[in-house]
Amino acid sequence: MAPYVYRPLKDKGQEIRLMTLMPGTISCEIRIELETILLKGNDAKPQYEALSYAWGPAESLVDIRVGDSEASLGVTQNLATALAYLRHEDQPRHLWIDAVCVNQHDLRERSEQVLCMGDVYRMAARVVVWLGPEDQSSN
Repeated sequence: MAPYVYRPLKDKGQEIRLMTLMPGTISCEIRIELETILLKGNDAKPQYEALSYAWGPAESLVDIRVGDSEASLGVTQNLATALAYLRHEDQPRHLWIDAVCVNQHDLRERSEQVLCMGDVYRMAARVVVWLGPEDQSSN
């Protein structure tokens, strides 16, 4: 698969990308869609959840498919595991995740988006915290 190419955000601090995590079972390929929305300045408040998690090591990235194209985005194993557990089997889930919704290779965009992260988390319908999958030492 070819690497996903981000379209630039236009309004500094006003536009963000939201990710739609497509439905599937835990063992299905992870598929997402990305859309650009206005965070502020419109009447309709966007409905999404924000994910907080530890990125984990950047070695051996996992490719996730973006849209119906042959494009993929490399994410850490920890995020790929979180997405597999967090997706619904029967409906899409709208999320804001910094590693996916912010072009990490564009330093200018990254610094602009960091400035509006407080608003991103504050305006989320819910903040989801991913600590990792359950294991024998989990309570």
